Amino acid sequence: MRPDCQAGGPLGHVFLGDDRSTFPGRTHGPGALIFAWVCDIIIASNDALFSDPVVNFGVSGVEWFGHPWELGARKAKEFLFTADAWTADEAHRLGMVNHVVERDALPDFALDMARKIALKPSFALKLAKEAVNKTLDTQGQANAIDAAFSLHHLCHTQNFRLFGWGMDPTNVPKLATVPKQPEG
Repeated sequence: MRPDCQAGGPLGHVFLGDDRSTFPGRTHGPGALIFAWVCDIIIASNDALFSDPVVNFGVSGVEWFGHPWELGARKAKEFLFTADAWTADEAHRLGMVNHVVERDALPDFALDMARKIALKPSFALKLAKEAVNKTLDTQGQANAIDAAFSLHHLCHTQNFRLFGWGMDPTNVPKLATVPKQPEG
C-alpha cells in the first residue's frame, strides 16, 4: 500500500485507490459514507454506526450517491428517509461492509487483508476490479451518481433561497440559528 493513499479522520482510516489500485478501507465511524463507499472492501469495527441524516438538513443525498447500489432501493430509501443509525452488524447483513471485527483488531485485520491482496498478480487484480466497475457502469451507476449530484446542488440552492444557507435548519435544533447573509 502506498502511504499517500491513507486518509484519517472521524471515519477512521480509509485506504483510497484509483482505478489502477485496490485498497481496503477500515472504519470505526461515525463519518462520511462517501469516503467508505468508494473503497473496494470495507472492514468495520463492531462498534461502528452508519447513518445518513442529510434529508434532515433539507438535502436529498450526499455527493457520492451510492445508496441504491450499496443497499438496494428499498433499504436506501429507508436509510435516507429515517436517518436511523445502523450497526456494523446490520451494515454487514445488508452487504454494505465486508467484515466486522473488534475495534482493537481493526488495524491488523485490514493490514492482513491488504497484504493478502498484494500477493495476487497485479494485472489480474486490475482486470477483476475493472470487470466489476464496468458492470456497475453498465448498470448506470456513474450516470445515476451524476444525476443525484445535480439534485444535491438543487437542494442546496433551494435552501439558500429559503433560509439564506445551504441547509434547512428546521429539523435540526442546533442549526436553528442560521448565519445571516450580509445585505447588499
